[in-house]
Amino acid sequence: MPILSAFGAARIISGSTQSSQPLTVSFLLVAGGGGSGGASISTRTGGGGGGGEVLETLNQAASTGVAYDIGVGVGGTASSTTPATNGGDSFYRSSVNATARGGGKGGQAYATSNGYNGGTGGTGGGGFGAGTGGGVTSGSTGYAGGPGFVDYNGRQQGAGGGGAGGPPTVGPGVFSSYYINGGAGKTSVITGLTYGGGGAGFFGNASDGGGVLNNGVNGRGGGAGGRAGSSTTLGYTGGSGVVVLKIPQQYTATFSGGVTSSVTTSAGYKIYTVTVAGAGQTVTFS
Repeated sequence: MPILSAFGAARIISGSTQSSQPLTVSFLLVAGGGGSGGASISTRTGGGGGGGEVLETLNQAASTGVAYDIGVGVGGTASSTTPATNGGDSFYRSSVNATARGGGKGGQAYATSNGYNGGTGGTGGGGFGAGTGGGVTSGSTGYAGGPGFVDYNGRQQGAGGGGAGGPPTVGPGVFSSYYINGGAGKTSVITGLTYGGGGAGFFGNASDGGGVLNNGVNGRGGGAGGRAGSSTTLGYTGGSGVVVLKIPQQYTATFSGGVTSSVTTSAGYKIYTVTVAGAGQTVTFS
């Protein structure tokens, strides 16, 4: 008779019994990036959105037949005359109950003359004008956004958002003393890609999914770039997050309805990439 283990049934190959590999799950959680602030007049930019937090855990024990909650954070919405919104959280709730926090919104250019503070999230959004940068959620591994500033022409400008892997950095040229570049993202061991870059502020630079005068990259959790333009110009949308699950090839992940996912096989493992998973969605291993 085959011997059953706590992790799954034994397999019978050519009349002999071979023990199954234990079920472990390596998971990557990338939250949604924050939306960015809009522009109020020409050459005046809103703050960049913060990148989504990036969390990764390798080889966590799991059980078959158990429905684990799963969710993918959407990107934060843009602002025009009202504040943008933070990115949504991504999570995989097993024995660890891991949650990656959404990036903070960028400061928008329609508040008081002192500017608007960036929102607090997994990473902070960039402030506008005299506004401060957004902080980080308690317990988050992300970085705060940069403070807004007044340029040499007396115009209030937006700063870069914090990234999952680093704070905003100073820009080139005459703006080299201001934090206008989006913060760096964080690289995943599972995929080899880098996620959660902060959105750029006043004509700064961004990478790792962050936007430069455009939206954050979907599936990479990038913060949106601060918007430049004329009166009542809408900001940009943060990039959506992603959840990646890696399990031994002999097992299968089954998702509840409403989940959008794809799967690849590599070196004896199945790697599931989940791009859409709303409230109440689950994954079950068999």
